[in-house]
Amino acid sequence: MAKTTIQVKQETRERLQGVGSKGETYDDIIMDLIAAYESRLEELERRAKAPDEEYVSFERVKEE
Repeated sequence: MAKTTIQVKQETRERLQGVGSKGETYDDIIMDLIAAYESRLEELERRAKAPDEEYVSFERVKEE
């Protein structure tokens, strides 16, 4: 598999290390973060397309 080098700030590298587990590569960590991001986007899109009746506003809950 082809590999490449990317430049990140020292702080970014340290934060990536904090996100990952021992033995995980930076590639593993980044792929996990991308998957979580994509999953969150899908959830937000699903919610945006859902009928309003599925969600009850906080104001409505307070009234009831």
